[in-house]
Amino acid sequence: MSNQIFKVECPCGYVMANQNLDILITEVQTHAKDNHQMELSREDVEDMVYA
Repeated sequence: MSNQIFKVECPCGYVMANQNLDILITEVQTHAKDNHQMELSREDVEDMVYA
């Protein structure tokens, strides 16, 4: 089992991290929609995670 932590830092400064990529993707999408009125695809979020 991997202990890898996936992490995304929003340009607004909010940081999201999780060991489960699917959960992180949902959290990032929700943050973007609720706080920035942005719709992000799974691929958009994956690009941020692996940047």
